[in-house]
Amino acid sequence: MIADGKLIVGLGVCDEPSLEDRCFIAAYDVKDGHQIWKFNTVAYTGEPGGNTWGNMTNGERSGADAWIAGTYDPKLRLIYFGTGQAKAGKNGIGDKLFSNATIALDVDTGKLKWYNQSAPDEGLDLDEVYEKVLVDDGSQKLLLTAGKKGILWKLDRVTGKFIDYVPTVFQNVFTHIDRKTGRGTYRADILKPEPGGSRPSCPAPSGGHNWPASSYVPEDDLLILPLMQICVTSQGDMPGNFEAPGSDGNMGRLSAYRAKDLKPVWTVQQRAPFLTSAMTTAGGVGFVGDWDRTFRAFDVKTGKTLWKTRLGTTAQGFPTTFMVDDEQFVAVPTGYNGGSPQVRPSSMFAFERNRPLVGHAVYVFALPKTQ
Repeated sequence: MIADGKLIVGLGVCDEPSLEDRCFIAAYDVKDGHQIWKFNTVAYTGEPGGNTWGNMTNGERSGADAWIAGTYDPKLRLIYFGTGQAKAGKNGIGDKLFSNATIALDVDTGKLKWYNQSAPDEGLDLDEVYEKVLVDDGSQKLLLTAGKKGILWKLDRVTGKFIDYVPTVFQNVFTHIDRKTGRGTYRADILKPEPGGSRPSCPAPSGGHNWPASSYVPEDDLLILPLMQICVTSQGDMPGNFEAPGSDGNMGRLSAYRAKDLKPVWTVQQRAPFLTSAMTTAGGVGFVGDWDRTFRAFDVKTGKTLWKTRLGTTAQGFPTTFMVDDEQFVAVPTGYNGGSPQVRPSSMFAFERNRPLVGHAVYVFALPKTQ
């Protein structure tokens, strides 16, 4: 992302332990490309957070990928990024900073302002790396974010202090979440799994919330999230997927929450998972696409479908809207693959839905002109 004349980049796919290559977030000058600052998301011995990796050597530490773009507050001059889980070491040895955390960095220096780690020592591929939504509630400056556990966290974006949370989908990996600190406690069989044992967990690694991003509607104070209701049973190297309890077979869920108090406002459920971000407009209309090739417009106040169409293959990615000569257009990409959110439901949809392997395209629709 661009912030204050800097290109801010987070490193991903740094999963293998290496002394020469650890994950980081860095700022580069947009004019000549030189690096202005760099913040390492894996703490080494002697650095702040370095003692949270137990007795692991620096060369054994890895993960904490910052593979989703951050968010910038120009008034506070802070950049907010999420990080993925640690990719090395057993559970229970420490928090492994700065993995699975929301991080606030000074835009000028890259120095750490604060971090919040609601889901420490993650070992289920349920990372908390996703978009950070900035909302003002009167004088209170908030940050809202949801990770793969499907828990919507509310933080003070000035200090990083935990304020509140709400589960958006069924989850059973935490037995308890502290209402004062926001830190979760994992099930005993997750912290210390038995070799070869069966370990059902919800959500699956596809996530209750994944890269299909949420959208905030300031006119109605609504955060609208594409969600997924899939669980997994791990038996050695043979995971088995199943629909989440209480979902009635509906893997796809689109839900709206009021940012002020995290109260649910409406929910739409369907068999097919939603695989695009939710895009909302000032006109009160939102757009979202799904695994089953449907792209739709919906009322942001109610979730009611206003219009829909069937595309050549799965709608996934990030819809956008733009104006040309006073005419408004909406565009959405379609394609195959896209990681865990489409791979896991694919095995469950094999004999009930037709998703062609071709049809990679960008579809553009014109909105009706108003008089």
